[in-house]
Amino acid sequence: MALAWLPGQVHAESAAQSNWYLGAGARVMKLEGLQEGYGGSLLLGWKLPYRHTETPRSSIALEFDLTATTDPLSRRADGERAEADLRQGGAYLALNTFVTERVFHRVRLGGVVRHLDNDVRSRTQGRLVFGFGLGLRLTERLDLLADAQTQYWSVPDDLLHEGGVTARWHF
Repeated sequence: MALAWLPGQVHAESAAQSNWYLGAGARVMKLEGLQEGYGGSLLLGWKLPYRHTETPRSSIALEFDLTATTDPLSRRADGERAEADLRQGGAYLALNTFVTERVFHRVRLGGVVRHLDNDVRSRTQGRLVFGFGLGLRLTERLDLLADAQTQYWSVPDDLLHEGGVTARWHF
């Protein structure tokens, strides 16, 4: 496996575009002990300027995303409903690997800061995140990605599972 570092360009098909991409998506979030919540996300990514000789369309990227619930996480106990809103921002190192001409998978590892606001208290926490996704390149500048990820720190009952679909536009 050989890597070739190319300043400014990743591969021939991106010669007319930069290494940046934007994404917008819909997310489902599930915190242990609560029912699912739904929301949206925004993604900004930058592909590092390298090319792998065996898979020249694959890339390593730095990704930043923001996610917030529009439909809160909830729990029903003793006939009462408790709700919690979730907002988070994260930074990730992502490996996008093409397995065919149009299909790729993404593995990413990073960290998030999440803010959980419920009826009883609000708390801000940092978490480690691991995720996996499967994507389809629709055009030279547009791809669609379905992914799932899990946030973890040290308490097993504080896991946050997240899944969604994101459209990414390369510019």
